[in-house]
Amino acid sequence: METDPYTLDDLNIFSTQTNKISLFNFCDHTRTNGGSKALRKRMEQPFSTVEKILSVQLSITYMNEHHLGFENLPKNIVMKNVDTYIGGALPMVNSTNPIEFIIEAFSLWFNYEKFYFSIVRGVKFTCTLLKLLRQLIKNMPKLSSSGEILSLLDEIKIILARDELTKIKSPKNGSYSVLQTIRLDQTFRLKEMHSIRKLILLTYEIDALMAMAICTKNNGFILPDIKPGAPHIQAKELVQPLVENAIGNNMILHPKKPLLFLTGPNMAGKSTYLRAVGTALYLAHLGMGVPQGKRV
Repeated sequence: METDPYTLDDLNIFSTQTNKISLFNFCDHTRTNGGSKALRKRMEQPFSTVEKILSVQLSITYMNEHHLGFENLPKNIVMKNVDTYIGGALPMVNSTNPIEFIIEAFSLWFNYEKFYFSIVRGVKFTCTLLKLLRQLIKNMPKLSSSGEILSLLDEIKIILARDELTKIKSPKNGSYSVLQTIRLDQTFRLKEMHSIRKLILLTYEIDALMAMAICTKNNGFILPDIKPGAPHIQAKELVQPLVENAIGNNMILHPKKPLLFLTGPNMAGKSTYLRAVGTALYLAHLGMGVPQGKRV
């Protein structure tokens, strides 16, 4: 599906009007800022292939069936602190020589107290991120064919199994010593920085998918049948999700009936009908459910 700024504006996908809710706001049930950005990116680029759409549909179905397992998905306070820590410009001990490492570690702790406590905070939240993601993987029922979420969880599982990350243990006395903290900082920002960055991005993508699943479930949206072949639209009781108490309307278009003539007086609902159809097509190409109403 191809979109342009005019279509996105007409369908109110990303409204900038303060008194008007957008479809993005309507769907944004993310728990992190990064997840919200990932969701927006998805909504800026709806899919054009059956395979990708079905991959998201499978994910949404799975996540709604096992939503309790995703309660361990890290929240914004964790992700924000890890993101800031990994992307920051804090001083780092690079030495691997044991003696040099001890000297540089205590020098950083003694001479750069402000930076050191930022490192402590970053290490703490990164360890929390790893712990929550391990719980998430552990609590997930075995996946066989669940679309995009399967590949995302598999990537997380592979990263968490890396040697440097499996060595990390919880502190015995509730907090890490100076040397343990600096050693973990080395792991997170030197040896495994790429891995941590990848975990952050994967978490945001899962957060975005979960938001789409929540929106689909909470609003009673119906996942449409997506089939390859010539363009074909058949829908019953379509409504515009942002219109309260909307009346559902039907739509049928196919190669033998490729046109629809829509007539009626001013303010009869022609534009609302077109927006309902356009919004349904748009949501379907995201892999989400389609809003339906009841005829009155």
